[in-house]
Amino acid sequence: ATIRRQMDMMMPEKGLLAPSLLPITSSFPVFSMYRPTLSPPTYSASARSESSVSLGPPPSPPQSTSVTCELAARLLFFNSRWIQSLPSFAALPMSDKADMVAKSWIDLFILSCGQFLSTSDISSLIDASAVNLSDEAVSNMKNFLEVVSRLNACDLESTEFACLRAVVLCRSSPSLPGVTEQLHLAQNTLARFIALSKPEDPLRFGKLMFLLSSFNSVDSATVQNLFFKSTIGDDVPLERIVVDIFKSSTGS
Repeated sequence: ATIRRQMDMMMPEKGLLAPSLLPITSSFPVFSMYRPTLSPPTYSASARSESSVSLGPPPSPPQSTSVTCELAARLLFFNSRWIQSLPSFAALPMSDKADMVAKSWIDLFILSCGQFLSTSDISSLIDASAVNLSDEAVSNMKNFLEVVSRLNACDLESTEFACLRAVVLCRSSPSLPGVTEQLHLAQNTLARFIALSKPEDPLRFGKLMFLLSSFNSVDSATVQNLFFKSTIGDDVPLERIVVDIFKSSTGS
């Protein structure tokens, strides 16, 4: 019940898991398994009253910090629905699914921030949060900003983001049946897409794999302090809430 109330505080609008967020047909069937198949999250009515910016190319100038935090919460739900849309994930037991979500959610969140948030939005949020935080906490937030900045600098296409999501999800639990095979498939799909679409950058695949390794420098406490402290505090780990979001959206 406590987690449910915290989720309601994070996501006041109840229509996020509507049929409009179910998988849609990809225009690139060769890479359809890992392309993004869900409509991006949208702002609630309250958020629209503060800003008319919709999820998409990073806005300029920076949007308000409250809108940025709400969008961050919506990205947690967006990632949950994306995981459920993977056919290979559906056959796993719920306990294995929840374990994969718990281990991979922060990497998925970082990827989503790189795709849907601008560095100016995150920087504004850090400036607003720094007053009440220790120097170490602020330093960790700036490190998070640097990681997202590197993602932005790569100018990734949506197919690349989707393949990277599959990679970080699968690498979280390689010992589960069939997961290693799916990891190799995701990596091969990404490598093939890069070879076909960006032949002028033969080192791009290696660069992206190296970039994923930098995600290990970001901890969950940093994400919680930056985006969610005002709504859920720090008594309950964000990982627990993310797993509860996932289980609730599957009806478990």
